[in-house]
Amino acid sequence: FFWDILHLIFIMAFLIKIPIEISFEINFRITYSPIPEFIFYCLLPLIFFFLDFLINLNIPFYRNGKIINKRQKIIYYYFKKDFKFDLLSFFAIILNLFFFQRIDNIYKYFSLFFFFRLRNVKLIVSRIEEYLFLDDNYYNTFALIRLVLRILLLTHIFACIWYLVGVKSS
Repeated sequence: FFWDILHLIFIMAFLIKIPIEISFEINFRITYSPIPEFIFYCLLPLIFFFLDFLINLNIPFYRNGKIINKRQKIIYYYFKKDFKFDLLSFFAIILNLFFFQRIDNIYKYFSLFFFFRLRNVKLIVSRIEEYLFLDDNYYNTFALIRLVLRILLLTHIFACIWYLVGVKSS
């Protein structure tokens, strides 16, 4: 439960941070150069997503109603299903960390590969819902909060795109 909430926080933070970096040409790595901010914005997410990669290599799955917990099959299933998306998003974080030092750098657009992590948000939210086991009243409140957050995220992304288009066209 705690891992899922932390995972969701990191994904949402990057989904907010990346459009701002690209459209407003702000580099959080240079802006927040003191050590605590650097650790929070750069190193901690990198370590977290690497650990998430290792954890995903050890999570059993269900096939035809049976739980599959043989390590070779788990690894094969993960590499077949989710590995390419996790690798691209992890690669986006590394590029953002180490190569996004100049504003005109093309590497900042590679950070958009992190948006492949959106695939995980629905799964993480459903696991959190299962853990909380909400009754109807609380479930509706949770659904409303989820909808409002989704709308805020989408409007943030489109506002950043709108700003970038306006800046590039003038």
